Amino acid sequence: MLTKDPSGWKLSDGSHILPRRRNPLRTVGSRAGETFRYSEAGPRGLLGGRRVIVVEARGGLYSDGSARTMDFQEHYLRQLFAFVGITDVMFVRAEKLSFGPEVREAAIAAARRDLEQLITTQRKRAA
Repeated sequence: MLTKDPSGWKLSDGSHILPRRRNPLRTVGSRAGETFRYSEAGPRGLLGGRRVIVVEARGGLYSDGSARTMDFQEHYLRQLFAFVGITDVMFVRAEKLSFGPEVREAAIAAARRDLEQLITTQRKRAA
């Protein structure tokens, strides 16, 4: 079960998914010598071998249909993480949050289910 508390999002076993104060753009950053290094072939990411799950909340619907071409968020994040060596990036979306209260609640519930399922699957693979 996924719950929210003052320190961030937690799983039912008490482990944190993303502390509230963490911002992946700020945390990952591009710091030479820490997250990437320069080589003769150009920059090389130093954070490889990690998996990132990005949870997105959007007012509209950008993952499907004609608006998909306007989805710069996922492409930007994939490039940012790839620059530091992380290529295993998964997205969980809560979309259509501005389409009314019923649609909003259904979208949030679906995103929570998707995230819980993804985490459960990943834990089983790791075991």
